[in-house]
Amino acid sequence: MNRFRYKDRKREWDEKYRVIHAEQLSLSRRKYYLANREKALAQCRVYRETHREQRLQYSIEYYKHHREEKALYDKNYRLKHVCYRYNGLSHITLTMLQELIQIQHGMCSICGGSLEKNYNLDHDHHTGIIRSVLCPRCNMGLGFFKENPVIIERAIAYLQFHRGIEA
Repeated sequence: MNRFRYKDRKREWDEKYRVIHAEQLSLSRRKYYLANREKALAQCRVYRETHREQRLQYSIEYYKHHREEKALYDKNYRLKHVCYRYNGLSHITLTMLQELIQIQHGMCSICGGSLEKNYNLDHDHHTGIIRSVLCPRCNMGLGFFKENPVIIERAIAYLQFHRGIEA
């Protein structure tokens, strides 16, 4: 009797088994990985080193054929990530964030720079209320000045004084 006689049925059975026992199989793989972590990492390292050119070529080809898809994914990921990150504070939705960016014409509220590549939701750390969408530099600047208008005014006076302009 040929052991490959019922190959199609075995393939169906294997697939059903994997679906039914997905959680158990996942735990088993995880347990094996944790027990053999160093060995698995060494195998991955060797594979990456020996197949470097193939992996690089594959990445280039994949990016060529999926450029628009990737750009859309990246944009949507940024939107979702910002909403997820601030959802505990403000309950902002993806639509609300898109509307806020559109109201600002895609520009930072402080410097007027583009928000196309990266942006942060500026919010009051005491109340959690969202004020605006800022570029990362302006958002960090406010953070460095502890969101304190007095410190910001002193910084302005300092810059003006050292430019030769009296405040």
